[in-house]
Amino acid sequence: MDVTGAGLHNIETKWLYDFLTLEKCRNFSQAAIIRNVSQPAFSRRIRALEHAVGVELFNRQVSPLQLSEQGKIFHSQVRHLLQQLESNLTELRGGSDYTLRKIKIAAAHSLSLGLLPTIVKQMPTQFTYAVEAIDVDQAVDMLREGQSDFIFSYHDENLQQAPFDNIRLFESETVSRLRQQWPGRAALYA
Repeated sequence: MDVTGAGLHNIETKWLYDFLTLEKCRNFSQAAIIRNVSQPAFSRRIRALEHAVGVELFNRQVSPLQLSEQGKIFHSQVRHLLQQLESNLTELRGGSDYTLRKIKIAAAHSLSLGLLPTIVKQMPTQFTYAVEAIDVDQAVDMLREGQSDFIFSYHDENLQQAPFDNIRLFESETVSRLRQQWPGRAALYA
């Protein structure tokens, strides 16, 4: 981790809240009103954020506005980042025991969007679950570094040994399906 912050390019937290508001509203004018700023200033702040992260976060060619593929990934990360920051500030100020009841889960993107919501709904309700959708390698690193309480991942030999405990939740099979013969083409298999 770069402790100098050089990789952040002076990203302002208000830009991150602007980003979340725009994603929710899908309209620059409405989002600017909610964020209590003029529409031109709001647009400049979104552009500044995109410049700082180095990618376009929104597809402006469609209506209503949509997140780009990079924007979808950034969205889940920003939400988690701001929730974590707010939680940490509350804890520093002597806030509630919320963080004591919070379970941090890191999961592969495909698992966090597909299977994990169903599993979390069945878990005890006295806890709050913070799920971070990230690459599998990052999830393993977070577990090693104590940044998550547990991870949901696909089988990985490195996780099958100490210091990790693991529980197999299910097995899945990947199957490819296709028609035997594509129209106008020879059969794939004779």
